[in-house]
Amino acid sequence: MIIGHERQQKFFDRLVKAGELSGSYIFFGESETGKFSFAESIAKRLEPDSRTLTELLIVKPDEKDSIGIDAVRRLKRFLSEKPVNSGARSVIIDEAESLTNQAENALLKIAEEPPEKSLIVMIVRNPDTLLPTLVSRFRKIYFSRVKADEISAWLEKEKGISSVVAKAAAESSFGRPGLALRIAEKNFTVPEELESLADYRAFVKSEIMKLYKDKMKNNGKIRALVHRLYFIEQFNTNKKLQLQAASWTR
Repeated sequence: MIIGHERQQKFFDRLVKAGELSGSYIFFGESETGKFSFAESIAKRLEPDSRTLTELLIVKPDEKDSIGIDAVRRLKRFLSEKPVNSGARSVIIDEAESLTNQAENALLKIAEEPPEKSLIVMIVRNPDTLLPTLVSRFRKIYFSRVKADEISAWLEKEKGISSVVAKAAAESSFGRPGLALRIAEKNFTVPEELESLADYRAFVKSEIMKLYKDKMKNNGKIRALVHRLYFIEQFNTNKKLQLQAASWTR
């Protein structure tokens, strides 16, 4: 399920139905706003009859946090094969800012003469981190933050998160569904009688005090709760605007 980004959904719905997808896109914007999930949804649209996407290759940074020339060579071989189960073979390059200079130049050559029936989507926070000549070969699509109420509804309906935790996680994420899910999944069981964010805040403080009785054993849990409480408190002050102004960072 895609959360938010209605304009992008309508745009790509039209392109897929008309068979007018261009071969190369850059999805950019802050991390955890849904760029990767959106790219994956396009691949699923191109291969609707498959439970497992056989025509999709996902490229991610290696253990050295880089994407090197070998990964691009694999990408090239993958795209050179004709699609069997879909309208096009798709490649998603996640964290594309991790591409080495050599890899970027190799990818540029592919983008200049893309194989038939192929789709390349680069996921990046800031396209300015890539070679200008490479960026010029891709169509840029910006992904903004998502409304808190949409994130909260998604957490409740799709992830089975309680309403109180979903609301707190959504507000703490500042418009980033991926971050909201990580916050919610690290949560503990919340009593059903908690009906408001204020109750939730008080409950978190209470839990921290309980855990602090054995702080050595519960150090990790305490740190996680303090971190969550910090974001909740910040959400209700004017410092929220300062946090929201932060860009291109995880």
